[in-house]
Amino acid sequence: MASFLAGLGGSLIGYSRGQMSADSFTAIVGMTFLAFAYLGGITSVSGAIIAGTLAPLGISYVIMDRAFDLGSSYGVIAGLSLIVTALLNQEGIAGAVRQNVAGLVRCLRLGSSVDKAAAPPVDVGLSMLEGPSLRRRLDRTEFSDRPIVLNAREVTVTFGTVHANDAVSLRVREGEIVGLIGPNGAGKTTFIDAVTGFVPATGTLTIGETDLAGMSAHERSRLGLVRTWQSIELFSDLTVL
Repeated sequence: MASFLAGLGGSLIGYSRGQMSADSFTAIVGMTFLAFAYLGGITSVSGAIIAGTLAPLGISYVIMDRAFDLGSSYGVIAGLSLIVTALLNQEGIAGAVRQNVAGLVRCLRLGSSVDKAAAPPVDVGLSMLEGPSLRRRLDRTEFSDRPIVLNAREVTVTFGTVHANDAVSLRVREGEIVGLIGPNGAGKTTFIDAVTGFVPATGTLTIGETDLAGMSAHERSRLGLVRTWQSIELFSDLTVL
């Protein structure tokens, strides 16, 4: 499939330029398209479409070149845009747009729910740590009348004889922000992995009235239970060579 797409792209480049030569397929050209792929967003189909329109000979490129006669300056603009994207949003243009739209939707929904319920300001609940495994001590009274959106009961994760999480129970109510605090190795990330379905765990997990038992990570994400990652590598699957 990848070879077919590459061959199709090559034939279209030849058609657009009116000729075929080795100069059209140099390493720099390949790096340019790779850069635009990342700039558009390598984690979504919409990112690929954006990259295709922005890359040299793409629709957006042709329109801007005819309007402003960009010449070689387009490569400089693209390079600077790539640096800014790598620093500010590693998911590219498509990821930034998706996050902004999702944030706007959440704000609209939150504003609507606050207007209807006259809810108090959002408070922050903090969980503490006791011993080598993650346990919780929460003191959140302002949200006691809110519905529970996430309920974790007796969640336990073991790696061989090591108990990374030992019977952790946690309830998060609507509108609440809960933080997990502790030193490295305490089990914070493991608990998040267990809740979001990335590591096997025992115990009970529910979102609203939905039991998460047996659900994979992508099935839980469709219910609104997602996580972010600490990894900041651009292309973790590519070797230096």
